[in-house]
Amino acid sequence: MCLVGDSVGLGKSFIARKVIEHYGYYMRENAIIVCPASLRDDWKEHLKGITVSAPVYSITEFAQESSFMAIKTELRQKKRISKSDNAIDLLVIDESHNFKTQGSKSFQNLLQLLTENEFCNKLPKVLMLSATPVSNGIKDLANQILLAKGGDEKFFAHFGIQNIISLFGATQREFKLRDSEDVFADLYPILNKIMVKRTKHQVKKDFPDATLNGEPIIFPEERLENVLYELDSKEARRAISDKLRTYESENKFLYDFFTKEITESDEAIEEKEGIIAFFKYRDKEKRKKTYQVEFESLFHFIDMAIKGLKLIPYSYLTEKLEKTDEEEFQANARKSLTGVMKVSMFKSFDSSVYTFKKRIEKYELYLSNFEQLFFNHKKIVKPIILQKAMVRHMDEPDEDTLDLIFDEIEKFEMREREKKKYDSSYKMQNPYIEIEHSDYKVENIRTSIQQDKDIINLMKSILSNIKIDTKLNRLKSLLNKTLKGRKVLIFSYFATTIDYLMQELNKSFIAELGLREDQIAFLKSKTSNNKQVIVQRFSPKSQQQIPINGLINGQPELQILCSTDVLSEGQNLQDCGVIINYDLHWNPVKMIQRNGRINRLGSTFNEVFIYNFRPEAQLDKFLKLMKKLQDKIKVIGYSVGIDSSILGEQITEKQFGLIDKLYSGDKEKQKQAVEELERENDLAFDEVFENDLREFMRKAPDEEKEYIKNLNFNKYCGIHTLEGSEKLLAFNVGQGEFEFIRTNGIKVSKESNQLIALRQIRSFDKVQQTEQLTFTEKLALETKAMEIFKAERAYQSTIDDVDLESFKGVKRSGGITSLARYKEDLLRLLKENAERYSTDNINRMQNLLTSKNIAVDNRIRSYIKKYENQVSIDLLDTLAMLSANLIKNEVQRESPEPVLWYGYHALETGKGYNRI
Repeated sequence: MCLVGDSVGLGKSFIARKVIEHYGYYMRENAIIVCPASLRDDWKEHLKGITVSAPVYSITEFAQESSFMAIKTELRQKKRISKSDNAIDLLVIDESHNFKTQGSKSFQNLLQLLTENEFCNKLPKVLMLSATPVSNGIKDLANQILLAKGGDEKFFAHFGIQNIISLFGATQREFKLRDSEDVFADLYPILNKIMVKRTKHQVKKDFPDATLNGEPIIFPEERLENVLYELDSKEARRAISDKLRTYESENKFLYDFFTKEITESDEAIEEKEGIIAFFKYRDKEKRKKTYQVEFESLFHFIDMAIKGLKLIPYSYLTEKLEKTDEEEFQANARKSLTGVMKVSMFKSFDSSVYTFKKRIEKYELYLSNFEQLFFNHKKIVKPIILQKAMVRHMDEPDEDTLDLIFDEIEKFEMREREKKKYDSSYKMQNPYIEIEHSDYKVENIRTSIQQDKDIINLMKSILSNIKIDTKLNRLKSLLNKTLKGRKVLIFSYFATTIDYLMQELNKSFIAELGLREDQIAFLKSKTSNNKQVIVQRFSPKSQQQIPINGLINGQPELQILCSTDVLSEGQNLQDCGVIINYDLHWNPVKMIQRNGRINRLGSTFNEVFIYNFRPEAQLDKFLKLMKKLQDKIKVIGYSVGIDSSILGEQITEKQFGLIDKLYSGDKEKQKQAVEELERENDLAFDEVFENDLREFMRKAPDEEKEYIKNLNFNKYCGIHTLEGSEKLLAFNVGQGEFEFIRTNGIKVSKESNQLIALRQIRSFDKVQQTEQLTFTEKLALETKAMEIFKAERAYQSTIDDVDLESFKGVKRSGGITSLARYKEDLLRLLKENAERYSTDNINRMQNLLTSKNIAVDNRIRSYIKKYENQVSIDLLDTLAMLSANLIKNEVQRESPEPVLWYGYHALETGKGYNRI
């Protein structure tokens, strides 16, 4: 495998294109490309250019069972008609960071294609492309490596790393404790073997005279400019105060919620009980009035309102009286997901008041639908529909989740009508499941619905008082003055904000800019079908388009393009030199990705301008509110074992600090922040050293290189080497796998850290460390080594075949069969969630759970020990992902005979053997 982790804009897709051309065209091997849905058209164009016929699949297709079945059918056919033993000889994954989570269905399904003989008799070559392989932690990268190596956690065993996931996880935990990049040192040898990475700094230094298509390569300087706007006002705060005063008599509990200060512990109780129950029964004397019904900012009021929402349509499982283990897990998981939705609402308010209003209105409609279904019809939306909406949200993050839920309900009903149309006897299903009120705390659900209705009405009333959109006015002023006549790319996180800009940057305003209506375009996930045409019109030179009579494909060249992050990955837009970020950078890494659309190979600008909108004088308060929301999500998520990737976009402490620098207005601080982000984004931990080493290797004479090779690194670098009678024995225990044992002639111990052993071997001075061995000494050493080897093999055999409970002196009833009840629970979960897994995975898991498999037993023991003797769907997902390998690994193999090594070489001479 290989991961190309070059910086944004350095041509990763062109590297991949040459690799595909080599294997797919010249070697006639089977290649497939997997990428985000937004890049499918781009890859189809790449393949046309090299005359290679290869399927291009979107990542989402692997997450949906129906589309995945179609992929499997196509690949089976490909293998049947192919001369190759594999349906996939080369797998190219663009933006591979989307496979950073083992538990995701897309990860599991792609892994299935790589490991099952039905598709691949041997593991294919895998090429991954990502400028940002790490998002939530270094473990993201470990999961991508694991996928590429077919789920083999022991791939780096010959480096002394018995489990790559455990190593990367431990490294990440150590990094959090120490907050130092030094902890990543042990990962460098691994990363250097599997990753190719170049940064803009490196290219500038190493290739100062490089050209592209005959023209000098330019990396423009980035100039960051803040665009301040004032959404808050005395009028808005007065409107809030006036409205709340009317609630003092009309809705006392809601009035108390917005005007009484409570402690954090009381806040947690209020969130659990609801506003009415909390303020009705708690001792009011313990709380005091604050703000005198006067809020310090409109942002603070919106924050309070969002926190007060119960979002019961998503969290209703928390009110079920008796829950199965799976329902308990799902109830806890949804606590985190409701937190994520609140964060999304808060972000939408920063984006535009219009977007926030739309989100509130959609939730109000969904809440009303839920209320009618639950109370009048005793029904709720099928979980599979919610799941499909969440999966779609991976590819359409700019869309409101509620829109996707409504859309999935409509699609479900349409499919059922189609089935009925072709089969009159078919009994149509509906997108809901029936429930019994007696199973739920009905009054709590009713109260939660009313609480959300009251808060929604209050927010709508306050927002109706905002008559002027100062943020929009600042954008219009910027376009009409500073940037008039320039080509401009405008980004927003939200599709609704792009709709709003389409409405407000209308024909009359565009005329003020000296442009026609057909010289501005708007792009989001739902309109991305014509993305390629729009991109070609906006950046014709970088897209290799030749204007004919001033037109690009018969249409005028675009001067302004407004888009969501559907354009933030993999696009060449360097005809443009200006980006406007209409929303705050909640994750500053996104800014680097966006900047990379215009600051990339082929740019002709010496400077590119990045305009960042931010609320005037309130950024600190806004970020603090945001951080408090996010911390609450993390606490819930970690306490119930939810994977961090499910919790949405997480911002680290370090990134919060960088956000402050980016918006500081201080040019030096902004430059430092951007450089720090780029280095973090590029995984460039040892970039400076590598650059200097490359320069040395290019320029140094052979004599100097040879001198360096023969240095005693123990002397110059402080690497511990062998002393006195100490010996390091190396055993070749398998193909490319080694075990190291230390002995001083008296004490024997195993060296578990093989990276340390390898460093010591490499530090040996070839002259000073050589000594003579007689045949008698050699025989004695071999005998000792064999004793150690046999003892180790016997120990491993014991570990593999025996229930270790018996070694503790405790008689455990049932021995190894004591896992029976947990396996029965897992089989029941498997039956209840059959639609979650492929038929192949189901068959394998049934096999694994109804027969003896040491690896499965060990995983179950480990899990129930960690989660208080409980199993869950999470464990089932893990077993499904690893099922193919677990069955393969159960095949008994004979232990290899030891091969004795003596350092680097063992030269037979007239006197004996040399040992290093």
